[in-house]
Amino acid sequence: MFGQNPIRKPEKGDGSRLKIQEIFPTLQGEGPHTGVASVFVRLGGCNLACDFCDTEFESFSEMSVDEILHEVVCFAEGDADDVLPIENEGGQQADSALSIGEANSPCENQQIFAGQPNNRKRQLVVITGGEPLRQNIIPLCEGLIEEGFLVQIETNGTLWRGDLPAAVEVICSPKAGLNGYGALRGDIIPYLRALKYIISKTREPYTHVPSIPQTVETWLQPMDEGDATKNQQNLEYVTALAEQHGYKVSIQTHKVFSLD
Repeated sequence: MFGQNPIRKPEKGDGSRLKIQEIFPTLQGEGPHTGVASVFVRLGGCNLACDFCDTEFESFSEMSVDEILHEVVCFAEGDADDVLPIENEGGQQADSALSIGEANSPCENQQIFAGQPNNRKRQLVVITGGEPLRQNIIPLCEGLIEEGFLVQIETNGTLWRGDLPAAVEVICSPKAGLNGYGALRGDIIPYLRALKYIISKTREPYTHVPSIPQTVETWLQPMDEGDATKNQQNLEYVTALAEQHGYKVSIQTHKVFSLD
């Protein structure tokens, strides 16, 4: 999108229907669960417009929670073992994704809620966007947890819904303002599984690591600036910062292996 997307406000509603961009099986490409076979649920729309964002999330359609759960279960239990692109918060649509509105869903003939969580090839479900907390995803999270999935949310941290189930893992990737990274929302900190900061060596305001609660697992990720020299400088800079502060380095694995 590169900052050209419309900025969408948070939506009210009971969460029974959500704006979905795509649902697909892949590998998590970033952060604490890097390399884990997953099902991604990408929601439509974002409340920010970052000029380095390369994700498509504006060609969404509405789906009911039951329809979403159906597709997730089918992908989790299906034969999705061909070579798949590794996905991340800013990845592009996978070849095997469910294109919303297609006549023939890959799960069309599979039974919903097969109830075999121990036999699933994919136990992790990643809810991302856009900004997933822009919509009421609480019923979806509750349904996924009831089905035995580990649920991870990837959020920019500017919005919060306090009724999220405690079992949900929240991965926050804050976005910098004009003066750099600001303080985190106080209501989100107790729920964080990890923080993931995008860092550039030369591009303000992403050059500095903010003050971070020591109790939160923190990852630093080099910004992809579309320039090999700058990207190498960013990687070296992030590596040095991580060693200095005791943080972890997050690499956009899907781009390293050129699988997207």
